[in-house]
Amino acid sequence: SAPARLLFASVQDIFAKEVTPTDEFYVVTKNVIDPTVDPATWRLTIDGLVDTPLTFPLADLQAKMQTEEYATMECVSNAVGGNLIGTAKWSGLRLVDLLTTAGVRPSADWVEFTCADGYTVAIPLVKATDPATLLVLEMNDAPLLNQHGAPARIFVPGKYGMCSAKWVTGILVVQGEV
Repeated sequence: SAPARLLFASVQDIFAKEVTPTDEFYVVTKNVIDPTVDPATWRLTIDGLVDTPLTFPLADLQAKMQTEEYATMECVSNAVGGNLIGTAKWSGLRLVDLLTTAGVRPSADWVEFTCADGYTVAIPLVKATDPATLLVLEMNDAPLLNQHGAPARIFVPGKYGMCSAKWVTGILVVQGEV
């Protein structure tokens, strides 16, 4: 079969979809059934090689939202011209601000994300402290949908989508590649 293609009816359609509508944004999952996380009881913990371990309920993070970025995310499995790519307006908090609040210790060099579905992924501390790396709470001016990682996910620019953990529950600052 032919690879999937992004289809546009016209040049005007291309510009109208410069930001991918949320219901058309690609979804890839490792799960047979994705988790459904209750935002009322969900908590984000920041722990490991930090001076002050932190725990945030969703409302506290929503009150701290200060940034938005238009950015493209692509799946590592996307074929040339494929449809596993999309651009959205991601809103939330800079991960570096949360890490600074926790006080990252000098020996730390990696940050691991744990998720409600059992997935874990890590990125170098230098990438986690890039101001464009976000803890995302909204996509295209609305709360994240479950299939996009509600209530919170990570967005890591310049990395494939598998590094942008969905349903994130924990941020663990560590020494050495995980």
